Amino acid sequence: MLVLVMVAVTGCSGGKSNSSGSPSPAGDTKSSASPAASAATSATPAAGKFIELTAWSSIAPPQGLLTSKASDTKVGLSIAKKSGVSFTVNYTQGDKEQNFNLRLASKDWEDVIWTDSINFDWTEKLLKAGAIIPLDNYFTQPDKYPNLAKIPKEVLDNYRYSDGHIYQFPAGWYEDPNSIYGYWAAAGWYVNPTTLAAVNMKTEDLTSLDAFENYLKAVKAAKLKDKNGNEIIPMSAGKELRFWKTVATAFGVTTAGNGFEQQANGSFLHYRDDPRLVQALTWLNKLNREGLLDAEIASQADEQLQQKLTNQRVALVADEAWRFWGTVTAGKGPVTDLLKIKFPMAPGVSKLGVMDTYNPLGTTGAFVTTRSKNPDAVAKYADWSSEKGVSRGWEMYYGPYGEFWDWDPAAKKPNYVITDKELSDAQQKGDYKKMNELGFSSIVNLAPFDLDLNYFNKAAEPQLFWIFDMHKFYAPQQYIVKFKPYYNVKMPADGVWLKNFGTLAKLDTEYFAKLILAKNDDDFKKIWEQYQTQLEKQGNWSAAKAEWIAAKK
Repeated sequence: MLVLVMVAVTGCSGGKSNSSGSPSPAGDTKSSASPAASAATSATPAAGKFIELTAWSSIAPPQGLLTSKASDTKVGLSIAKKSGVSFTVNYTQGDKEQNFNLRLASKDWEDVIWTDSINFDWTEKLLKAGAIIPLDNYFTQPDKYPNLAKIPKEVLDNYRYSDGHIYQFPAGWYEDPNSIYGYWAAAGWYVNPTTLAAVNMKTEDLTSLDAFENYLKAVKAAKLKDKNGNEIIPMSAGKELRFWKTVATAFGVTTAGNGFEQQANGSFLHYRDDPRLVQALTWLNKLNREGLLDAEIASQADEQLQQKLTNQRVALVADEAWRFWGTVTAGKGPVTDLLKIKFPMAPGVSKLGVMDTYNPLGTTGAFVTTRSKNPDAVAKYADWSSEKGVSRGWEMYYGPYGEFWDWDPAAKKPNYVITDKELSDAQQKGDYKKMNELGFSSIVNLAPFDLDLNYFNKAAEPQLFWIFDMHKFYAPQQYIVKFKPYYNVKMPADGVWLKNFGTLAKLDTEYFAKLILAKNDDDFKKIWEQYQTQLEKQGNWSAAKAEWIAAKK
């Protein structure tokens, strides 16, 4: 079963506002339409015609674009003709929260606001500003919006705000809500097969932290070199030493969501207070002091790690594959030879910590603003993109099937053939610029269940199978789990937690790097004490925790 995880681009939809500009129930035909809506064309355009609308997106611009007009592309034009709507999208530039607040202050909104999350904090701010409208009635009109009416109740409830209304059209809900394959399981312990063989070890030998440590020591002792004569680095990692999360997971430390995990006695423990985090950082510090970590590990960018992996200079990477993603999507090569090893677990740990969560009831969506020129047209677009109550996001990127790709009716899934020759040729050559010009997204945003290749050519199989195999291998280890409410407790908009969240995260990055690089045990202890002091002094940590406990209740 292939779950289609729709991103913000696919979740646009609408409602109505009254003549004063304040919200009224979406789809309420008895209420007065806004002047803009009254002047708008019909929500159902003539055959081959479509309505032009605008959207502001909170996601980073794809391929560096700041603005894109769907109907200017081959794929987008076809979608516009099918759905009746074409969007011009203005993407976020820089910090999205800052960008959002600036837009909020200026009251300068497009027809819809696409988000990369169910952001109830934004919902609250937008409601206070009178900027969005409720959409409830669009889900109860099967004659006009049959697909929206088929969206499961639990999905709609997932988007329902505390006042009982729904303000975002859902996107990204799962066909199989019980699947464990909910989000890319990219974190792993990746081993160079050449160096493993050179020290006379097999993957079966790497079953514990001690075994990995012995492997690293053996690599160093052997003084192995790559084809260019450079000494093999036992262990390396990507930017800002964020690999500490992958390692901490093996110690049972949870870093997902707000960073709290419920304990056996019902209490909640944050990773900053978890003694197992100290153990994880102590282990990494020990590796560094023994010369088993990359000498450039604290300063190198992801690109440097990728270069080292491409030259097969690294024996072990315990990190998220996002750090070297470009090297496993560019084609079969040295990095796709990396072996995937099960997460080891520290002594006394019975379950891996949680690194991330997924919500099978939907994660992205779209607000409709009170300035929307044609809310009903947006609703029609949402209805078209929610065929049979299943999030049909792939058509937003890949175009309608029959025109750009085929469907296998026997297997009840896409086959692997792109029927459009221009698009097929560009993809087979890996010409992402051309693909983007045609309106075809190069972003793979799918949860791959049965190693389906979806809309990719046979020539792309090697690298895609490595990625899919990675996901299939690591997802069952359950360090990415189904969403639980306490992973993302809604915090007060002007509260201690949100005011200090950024500062606390920066303190983690700064001090965890210092701890990993500590010169000796005394130095480590001193840095840890400094970290604790700064958590309180700069991050108001005790007050932030207390606020979280109160909000959770």
